[in-house]
Parts: sequence; structure tokens; C-alpha cells
Amino acid sequence: MKHNHFVIVLQDLTHAHKPETVTDRLALEKNILTTLCKEWEQLDPMGSGYSPQVQKDVSTSNTVDSYIRYRSCKKFLDSSMGWKLV
Repeated sequence: MKHNHFVIVLQDLTHAHKPETVTDRLALEKNILTTLCKEWEQLDPMGSGYSPQVQKDVSTSNTVDSYIRYRSCKKFLDSSMGWKLV
């Protein structure tokens, strides 16, 4: 069975911090998601592990890569939190 790592992290931090109210738990969840999105955005560009010649041959675009990362993060937030980001 595939595990959702976000759920595991949320459960662990909820257990460690013991939020007292639903608002506290939602704030914790939002902080986790915000941190995950920031980490996601700081990942090395796709293909950066390849040699410069291969990168040149493939000619990936940072604009496209950033957009793909943004859409992935947006889709995750929309589906897990019910948020509607633009």
C-alpha cells in the first residue's frame, strides 16, 4: 500500500505538538504544507544531474519546470485542503 508522506508527517507532528483546538491543528497543517511547497520550489531543476551536453541537447526550460512544480503543488493543495489557488 502506498503511503502519503504528508499524512505521516502531519500525524507525527500532531502527536508531538498536541494542538488543543481545531484551529491549532489547521494552522499546523497549513505550516506543513507551506514548508513542503517551499522545499519543492527549492529543488534542483529537473535534469540538473545530467551532463551539460545532455542538458543542452534536451534544452529544458526553467519556465516550464517552474510551472510544472507550481501546478503540482497547487493540485496537491487544492485536493488535500480544498484550497483554490490561482
